[in-house]
Amino acid sequence: MGGRTSSVSRVMSGGTHRSTLVTSWAVRVTGIEFTNDFPIRENGNNHSNKAPDAVSYPKIKENFKGWGLGPYVVGWDWEGSDNLKRAACYHRQKPISMRVRLHSSQPAPSPRTFTLHAEPTVSNGNPAGLSAGSVKVSWPSGSQEQIVEITTGGALPNEVSQYDLHLAWFVKELAISSPEGTPSAGVGGVISRTRHTIYSIWEDPLNPSVSNKAGKKWFADTGLTKQRLDKLIQAIGGDKHRFPTATKADIDRLIWNLHHHVNSSSPPYFNGQRGVTISYGMDGPELDLLDQWVMWAPSRTWKRPPKAQPHWNYGACISYVQLMKTMLAIAGINSQRAWLYPKTTQWPNGEDVDWDDSDLLDLEDRDPDVEKYRIPKTTPQEWPFADPNTKLMSKATVRLIEKPGPHGTPFYEAFEACLYYDGKLVPGAIPPRRYPADVLHDRVGFANAKELLRWWHSVKHGDFKRFMAWVSESPLAFFDKDGTYYSSPYKIPVSKQLPVP
Repeated sequence: MGGRTSSVSRVMSGGTHRSTLVTSWAVRVTGIEFTNDFPIRENGNNHSNKAPDAVSYPKIKENFKGWGLGPYVVGWDWEGSDNLKRAACYHRQKPISMRVRLHSSQPAPSPRTFTLHAEPTVSNGNPAGLSAGSVKVSWPSGSQEQIVEITTGGALPNEVSQYDLHLAWFVKELAISSPEGTPSAGVGGVISRTRHTIYSIWEDPLNPSVSNKAGKKWFADTGLTKQRLDKLIQAIGGDKHRFPTATKADIDRLIWNLHHHVNSSSPPYFNGQRGVTISYGMDGPELDLLDQWVMWAPSRTWKRPPKAQPHWNYGACISYVQLMKTMLAIAGINSQRAWLYPKTTQWPNGEDVDWDDSDLLDLEDRDPDVEKYRIPKTTPQEWPFADPNTKLMSKATVRLIEKPGPHGTPFYEAFEACLYYDGKLVPGAIPPRRYPADVLHDRVGFANAKELLRWWHSVKHGDFKRFMAWVSESPLAFFDKDGTYYSSPYKIPVSKQLPVP
């Protein structure tokens, strides 16, 4: 990058004004490395020998399209030309720190000092609080290159955002030692202009497996890539690529925006079941939370046929919730997975029962050092029934009866997976446009488990109205609120369906 030279005239010894030799000495920025930032990895490419995924999944034939994890981005982030594919990620309300390589047009004829200034501007809005930084540079005689460290003034805004950062590099207060030892003032000015992609996140990135509120903050592998950060910022900040996080209400809205984006954007389905890992296909390799960004990869037909496996990735509501949790983790926002169980207020013997939120909701409490999910604190509602055909006793559980499958096959749900944050709940896999009007108005999620259960129970699929019934899976049998047996749940009269809390 060019700029005005910093030049000084020097009079040679000899007769008065007999001859004058003018030398020009200019300096420019040739390298910038961002420091004190969170480590970022290259976008993974499982179909390339260049920057491949760090974790190999040889059984997976699909291309992750950059959603995997490549090697860490190291070295100079800027070298002579703008490269917006390289980025740096900082904690909100922190300054930007850099190692800067300076190169002169020729070795310095004599020692000199100057002040290097970096003046920031942001093209996608004003970076409130971020101001110029400076450092004093001492340049020895005969040297043509120096590396200095500089930090901007002020701090990044209280936001989770992406910035198109422009830096103007100035030389000021140039002083050059003359042969007589008297410092001479030189000409300074703009020496370089550079452009960069900068992200700010809320807190230190979390291990996405952390679920307890006092969980372990820092994770050895942050899972940060430019592609993942771009997706996160797009989901919460839209086209502005910026979202304020100054208040608790801001974080509530941030989570709402993210969940709205995930649930409304038709991401691929993975077989998440209840576990932390997801499976590729029905029996493929497992991907842990750090890799579940690959759910954003386009879904393609896998192992054609069978028609029963139309997607190479298949799953349900828990997959959406885990994707949301994983995305929030790189921004340092600690959320929890939760399972809402359908339960009824009447036992088959006619006895009434009341439930509070802790009875309906199983809230994950997981430590990253614990490999498996801890024993649930909340369990489904069960009752022993006798099958009238076999006379065998079996346990039936309250299930939410869904629209029948092909040929009238019963379909039912055991739970609705949700993301939990500070008492609020947002479900997975159902577009928010189907939420109640008051929930859409507040834009923070469902206030409690009972409110969520009532809505979940009321959701229609076309003309079909969901309802609850007792379901025994072995042998398959269905029972109404009084304990009467049915071979199909769809034969249960509306008056005999289970009452909702």
